[in-house]
Amino acid sequence: MTKAQRMQETIRLNREKARKRKEEEERLKAEKIREEQERLAEIKRKRAEEIRKRKEENELKKKAEEEEAERLRREEEERNEEILRHQQELIRKGKEAARLRIEKEEEEARIAKEREIQAEIEAEENLKKKLLERRAQVREQQEEKKRQEEKLREERNAEYQREVE
Repeated sequence: MTKAQRMQETIRLNREKARKRKEEEERLKAEKIREEQERLAEIKRKRAEEIRKRKEENELKKKAEEEEAERLRREEEERNEEILRHQQELIRKGKEAARLRIEKEEEEARIAKEREIQAEIEAEENLKKKLLERRAQVREQQEEKKRQEEKLREERNAEYQREVE
């Protein structure tokens, strides 16, 4: 697996982790909302039961109880509206936080990829430099070999000349 493939795999894994984290956060938020709604439903049920018992116990207080029930209903509605506004704000903040986290992770992945690319470029440049140095070294060795051969040839020629004389 090449460095680029490893980097792509890392990016894919980071995105998968971010997606799973976001799904888990959304699941937890939905669970909190459901629990809050269940709690509110239980409160509402208990209040309705209390009102029913009061009506049964004292028919003479029916009008006062109806007014009380209306007051409770309004309060409950106001509380529910406030809770709904609060839940919507929490959801909005959660989505914003998740978006910012994802953007940060993507930026970190982009920077890591740029660094990886830069490292590859530097490695290629170093390889080219070493290749050029090696070529220069080989050329120098070949020139030295030619000089040695030329020197040997001259010595043989000189020796041959001495023998001929």
